[in-house]
Amino acid sequence: VCAYGHPGTRECGGKLACARQVTWCCPQGHSLHGTCADGRSTHCRTCIALEEREAEIWRQERLTAAKREAAERKVCELRAQVQEMAIDEAWQQEAEMLDREKELLSQELTKSQKRKRAREAKAARRKQQQQAEDSKTQDASLLS
Repeated sequence: VCAYGHPGTRECGGKLACARQVTWCCPQGHSLHGTCADGRSTHCRTCIALEEREAEIWRQERLTAAKREAAERKVCELRAQVQEMAIDEAWQQEAEMLDREKELLSQELTKSQKRKRAREAKAARRKQQQQAEDSKTQDASLLS
């Protein structure tokens, strides 16, 4: 008889290990099979496989989350670049508009200055003509 009460099949059973097939259950309820002499296994293959599968799923979830976060960061960076480009483009358009306005104002100023010089020249000619006429009138009145 073995320690678990299994009858030996030989007379020298006390010296030989008990070879009877025994079924045990792990703490999770999975069946474990083995010989009586080997004793209860400390590791359940089903539990180990489930733990490994859960660990793999967890690693995959972490990897997926890391990839998603990296993609989200990339999207945020791209959005920031697009926004910066839009701002730069708006500033560039405004600068171009200001340059055009400056050019138009410069042209208008030049035209205005030309008109002013023309008026001043015309006024100076009139003044000279008036002075010439006054001088002729004075000369004529002095001669008479």
